Amino acid sequence: MPGTLASSSALAAPAKQEILLVSYAVTKAAYDEIIPKFIADWKKKTGQTVVVKTSYGGSGSQARAVIDGLEADVVGLALEGDVIKLEEAGFIKSGWQNKLP
Repeated sequence: MPGTLASSSALAAPAKQEILLVSYAVTKAAYDEIIPKFIADWKKKTGQTVVVKTSYGGSGSQARAVIDGLEADVVGLALEGDVIKLEEAGFIKSGWQNKLP
């Protein structure tokens, strides 16, 4: 109906959320253990189901994929030079090295 406010349930967070984790290949075994724990904890805290999709490969290849348009929500790279490439492409702010020395 025109002029009708949306119900609060329509404004609530979606019941299912999807994120893409892009990381270098060596981290796969660790994330295979971490991701199910994260999913369970997220569900417990928010009631929301989160689906974590993953992409693993060489650090440089993953950096290039993100620069070329892979829409990652979380990126973990092995080499500082690859992270600098993301910085130069405008994905992260300068000074990131000082955040968590």
